[in-house]
Amino acid sequence: MAGHLGHRIHLPLTALSTVVTIAIMTEGLTSAIRDIVQNVPQGCVFDSHFVIAMLQKDHPAVYAQYVDRFDEANLCSAHGLIAQQIYNANCERSVIAGVERQSFSMNVHNAPSLCACWFRQ
Repeated sequence: MAGHLGHRIHLPLTALSTVVTIAIMTEGLTSAIRDIVQNVPQGCVFDSHFVIAMLQKDHPAVYAQYVDRFDEANLCSAHGLIAQQIYNANCERSVIAGVERQSFSMNVHNAPSLCACWFRQ
């Protein structure tokens, strides 16, 4: 479904299975997300927009390699998968906890939008 490396994903990401979603996430991206979360001060709330901004700033090659797999129409969904990976890469290690509310912060298009939040334990 996702094709070979270098091919863009043109399907609605809701159609992708969990297995394909996991395959899209590289170890480099997972590691970068863990590093970013580890550097959030304990006791603070942060959101996906923060993690995406830090990926772009501190891990631009990893971020570019990931988003280059998606066409522009699926960029928001690609960022949604990053939010899933924030949870997957950290919750099992009790580093973060989900927050029942959402933030309202600036996205990569410099527009305010709702966003998933976490609490750094």
